[in-house]
Amino acid sequence: MAHQRQQQESVDTTQTAAVQQGTLFMKMKQQELLPDDVMAEWEDLGFQLDFTANQLDTISSNHDEKAVETCCREMLKKWSKQYKLPSPQAAKQLITAIHKADNNYYAEQLKTEIQGGQEFSQKYLLTTVVEQIACDWRDVGIYLGVNVDNIEKEHNATKAKFEEMMSTWLKNQTDPEPVIYEKLYKALVAADQIAAAERFKEKVEMQTDIN
Repeated sequence: MAHQRQQQESVDTTQTAAVQQGTLFMKMKQQELLPDDVMAEWEDLGFQLDFTANQLDTISSNHDEKAVETCCREMLKKWSKQYKLPSPQAAKQLITAIHKADNNYYAEQLKTEIQGGQEFSQKYLLTTVVEQIACDWRDVGIYLGVNVDNIEKEHNATKAKFEEMMSTWLKNQTDPEPVIYEKLYKALVAADQIAAAERFKEKVEMQTDIN
């Protein structure tokens, strides 16, 4: 009898934890705590830079579709050919496009760097800039220990994949919210999503101040 009670208590605890973490996922969505910078794909920026769907598909077909950074670099290399770099005009257009692709945090960061004297050279564009905007939800999921291959097969839209990955991860978390947020922050940093990590940290701190 005591053994059955212990088993039932274990089941109840597991179910409660699952409900709590499902609630946390919805809470993070409602409070806009999910690091949306990671959701943006390099294709989103490509559209804002006037690439057609066929042109972006061609770039994807030339590389492993999971090699986000390589695709992003080729796209920006093709785009930059219309300018003689370094070019303030090119920097201005790219910043505007990044804004339109909903990566406002990095757009402002890039703007600050350029205004601070950073030369918008070919090397800077294809290294530093690519590292920041070649966002890939898969890298974050891998650092969080989520089976991203299954999620990749189940969804088409990047936003849906990212949210499913986050929901899956949160269901297995039993730590207090601050610890969970710290784990996510560290995963973003490990996945080289520095801008997304800092923006996420800012959002969490803002919500903490409000509450």
